[in-house]
Amino acid sequence: MDYSAGFVAQQVHEVNLLGAEQRIAHARAAAEREAESPVVGRSARRVRAPHRRFHLPQFAR
Repeated sequence: MDYSAGFVAQQVHEVNLLGAEQRIAHARAAAEREAESPVVGRSARRVRAPHRRFHLPQFAR
């Protein structure tokens, strides 16, 4: 039983490490994109289309 508990703990630890590495990679990529961007300011970085999704009622079948 100790072996399986240790194995599970090791797997959880590896998943946590991979998640941390992925977050660091995303942060680095975002910093590089921001450094390359000629536009200054947070809102000017990305132009978004307005969200105009209205709820449409679903009629009974």
